[in-house]
Amino acid sequence: MAMMAVLRGAGSGAWLVARAARGTWTRWNTGDALLAPALARDLARFLWTPVPTVVALSLLTGVIAGLSAARVLALYHAELLVLRALVDALLRQVLPLVVGIFAASGVAVAVANRLGAMSLQREIDALETMGHDPVPFALGTPVIAVAAAVPVHMVLASVAALLGAGLLLAAGANVPWRMIVGIATAQPAVAALATGMAKVALFSLLALMAGAATGARRVATPAELSAAGARAFTRGLLCVFGAAAMWTALA
Repeated sequence: MAMMAVLRGAGSGAWLVARAARGTWTRWNTGDALLAPALARDLARFLWTPVPTVVALSLLTGVIAGLSAARVLALYHAELLVLRALVDALLRQVLPLVVGIFAASGVAVAVANRLGAMSLQREIDALETMGHDPVPFALGTPVIAVAAAVPVHMVLASVAALLGAGLLLAAGANVPWRMIVGIATAQPAVAALATGMAKVALFSLLALMAGAATGARRVATPAELSAAGARAFTRGLLCVFGAAAMWTALA
């Protein structure tokens, strides 16, 4: 039963996101004057506002990884091997999960709360009464903003994490910055970054779908709105970790 509920939620979320994307394309082609201001607000909310938190979390992640790598180097002095493994693990595994968890907590909850608030204030009913599909108005600009945030957040997270790790390695293990930069910009690191970015795109989409599926249920009281946000966070987190585990198993 639990698995069927998960599958129904995933299907509902995917249908809502696809419907929002199609409806937003129609709004763009018809020259809807409300689209640009709404997109600007959601770009600020989903793309630019989270940047300080993403950078701070990634910097701390890099510091932790650099400290662990410095301790390994103090024992084995295998700089090239350890640095390559560190960069690959950060870009391919750790940072996508960090950004994905942030997406689960931010995107899923924000989308669920938006849909719930619109339901509570009868905005969805008003749009339907006027003959409009409410899904593009509620979800269209968040879909675009979340998609635009993927490369920005992943690149900034990578720079911050590698900088944090490099500072610890340079200070604690006397690793030259030239070596750190060379490994971080080599072809294997670029490939790892591309894989990490694909993971972040998947995790963000799943978080968005979880928020949409949760928020699509009618809300009658503010207490139900708060409960929907909590459910969206939990479901988004489960989707992110489930996708990460499946990706690792299939890789």
